[in-house]
Parts: sequence; C-alpha cells; structure tokens
Amino acid sequence: LHRLKHNMDISTKTVNDLCRILNCRIQDIADYIGVDRTYLYKIFMREAQISPKQYLLQYRIRAAAKLLQTQDYTVTEIAYSCGFHDSAAFCYHFRQQIGMTPRQYREKIRSGTY
Repeated sequence: LHRLKHNMDISTKTVNDLCRILNCRIQDIADYIGVDRTYLYKIFMREAQISPKQYLLQYRIRAAAKLLQTQDYTVTEIAYSCGFHDSAAFCYHFRQQIGMTPRQYREKIRSGTY
C-alpha cells in the first residue's frame, strides 16, 4: 500500500481513516480518492498484492484485536464497532486471520500466554 502513494495521491493514513467509518465500503474509498472501483482494485493488486476488500478486512481485524487487548467491550460490540454486521461473520474472519476466536485471543493476551 505504501507504493500506492507513489502512483496516486493516497496514503495509508487516508485509507485507514476511511476504514474507521462504520460500514465503510470499497466504493466509499474509491469515491473518496476519486477513482473507479475497478481501477482501485487493479492498483491494490499490482502494488500491494491484495485486494481492497482484503485490505479492509485485515484492517478491521487488526483494529478488533487491539480493542480485544485494551477494552472490556463484548465481542459483539467490538464486531459492530469495527464494521462487521454480525458477530458470527466477525468471529469467522478473526479466526481465519488470527488462528483463534476473539474470546480465545483475549484470554491469551490477558493471561500473558500469547
């Protein structure tokens, strides 16, 4: 993503700021930057070897992991605050990326075994 800045006037901070918005969609990012969604996809794939959708998903999971470490919100509250529409989808994607459920992750972080 850092190489994207070279190709167009965008930075990681810009994308990350947009991703903070609840219900942020790839089209929202493309509109904000002023490019077509297809062009945004091509740039991400060429420069970052990841689709914008995957980037957004990974960003949301990283944000959720940070909340699980530092806050006492429920898993459902964290899921919604990170842009997931239901906790089941959130738990599925979290487990796919982190290798354990959000609850297991929180327990390991808090016990110092992770």
